[in-house]
Amino acid sequence: MYHNLQFMQFNAHEISELQYKGKGDAGKSAFIGGGLYPTVAYFNHSCDPGVVRYFNGNVIMLRALKPIPAGSVVAENYGPIFTQTAKDERQSHLMKQYHFKCLCTPCLEDWPTFKEMDDSFLRFRCDGLDRTCKNVLLVPLDVNEFMIKCTECGESTNIMKGLKSLQDTDLIFRTATRLHEAGDVKNALSKYVENLDLLDQSLAPPFRSYHLTQQGIRRCIIEFGNKTYI
Repeated sequence: MYHNLQFMQFNAHEISELQYKGKGDAGKSAFIGGGLYPTVAYFNHSCDPGVVRYFNGNVIMLRALKPIPAGSVVAENYGPIFTQTAKDERQSHLMKQYHFKCLCTPCLEDWPTFKEMDDSFLRFRCDGLDRTCKNVLLVPLDVNEFMIKCTECGESTNIMKGLKSLQDTDLIFRTATRLHEAGDVKNALSKYVENLDLLDQSLAPPFRSYHLTQQGIRRCIIEFGNKTYI
């Protein structure tokens, strides 16, 4: 009992459901209670979470929201997300409520919010021969070169391969959105995941289409949980 009571200040979880007002309504997540989940309490926070939570009854479910490399931290989110809230505000909220300074990648690299993202260039992953470089190559949309040299490892990345793989992403995203609006959540989710995989192969976040696709995945997954019609 004492062990579980220690979770209450920082590690209790909101139990929620989707509430619909009628046909065609996108639904709104609504708080219906709270619960203690000792295993989920072990998950650390990130302003760019790797999982999304939803509920079947009072059973908490977690599913991946993006590709998570083996050996990396699987983080959830304690409230503020970098796409919606500026770094200073996120840091202030987390320090005040949870008493820690966030050191996630969006905070350390000061990622822009969704509205502030620059669409004039693409963020290509370095594809050097050793495949170990984590550098991101900022490539203008009007670039005339297809071999881009990495400033970190010195290897060159052929962005033509990435550009070709990205040609279909806009169509796939529109297809996923249409399926979701028609109520075909299972196939919409499959299309959103396909789109994210294509984007993730060549590009590195943050950029708008990546996070719009993530949001589509999140909305689909949440629909597998509790819902009511009001």
